[in-house]
Amino acid sequence: MKDGGLGRGIVEVILRGPDGRVKDREVVTNKLTEAGQAAIAEQLLDSPAIVTPKYMAVGEGEVEAKASDTTLGKELSPRKALTSKTRSGNVVTMKAAWAAGEATGKITEAGVLTASSSGTLYLRTVFGLKTKEAGDTLEIVWKYTQEAA
Repeated sequence: MKDGGLGRGIVEVILRGPDGRVKDREVVTNKLTEAGQAAIAEQLLDSPAIVTPKYMAVGEGEVEAKASDTTLGKELSPRKALTSKTRSGNVVTMKAAWAAGEATGKITEAGVLTASSSGTLYLRTVFGLKTKEAGDTLEIVWKYTQEAA
């Protein structure tokens, strides 16, 4: 299997100022991790032991995302529970948001994980610098597509 498997993700990162106006918006691709590949395959079993992703995290890591990644480079607190997770056909859309005062700093990466701490990293992406100030909000919309071989 080639690096990243047969899944692909499109990640939209939206940074808004205190007035709600968009300060920065970027759309990037992601990397499906090896652990994510195994977890997706596990879901085909009658009684899967690996849980599905329920959280998103952001961080300051700048190293390119790789299939072998198990954590973000330098995670910022807090991880956020997904505000929605829906499926349409072979596309799963996951959303999370950080309010003013949360995860402030120089954000350059994001990931989708199974737990509020530790857990399995399914997906990871790296993007251009987003400086989240105390009054800013951040929203990430992650669309994962499972492709045919």
